[in-house]
Amino acid sequence: MNVKDIARVIRPQQWIKNVFVLVPLFFGGSLLDTTDIIAGHARKADVFRLCITPEGTRKANAEWKRGFYYIALKARIPILLYGLDYGQRRIVCNKTIYPDGDVERQMDEIKEYFKGFTARHPRKFIV
Repeated sequence: MNVKDIARVIRPQQWIKNVFVLVPLFFGGSLLDTTDIIAGHARKADVFRLCITPEGTRKANAEWKRGFYYIALKARIPILLYGLDYGQRRIVCNKTIYPDGDVERQMDEIKEYFKGFTARHPRKFIV
C-alpha cells in the first residue's frame, strides 16, 4: 500500500490526527519508534482500533511480524484475535490475549488459535 492508497482510506479530517503515526512508516522509522508512536496514540485515544495481519505478506511466511504485539504491550491494551474462516464463511473473534511480555509463548498461543481456520489461499498461510 502506498501513500495514495492510504490517503483514500483516511478521511481528510483524520490526516492531521494520524499523520504522526504514518510518517515513521514511510520514512524508514525503526520498529521501536513506530510501535512507541502508535502505542502512545492508543494510550491517549478514547477509542483505538487497529487491524494488522501479523503474517505481514501475501506469500507463505512462518515468521510472523510482532509489531502488533509490542504496540499492545506498550499501550497496555488487549489483542482481540479475529479469524477469517473462508471454509465456513465466517468471521470469529472469541479469544483475547493480554500481552505480558512473554512474546514467544504468546505468539505460539496466537498461532495456535488460527490453526482452526481455513485461509482463502491455504498454501499461502503457514501457522
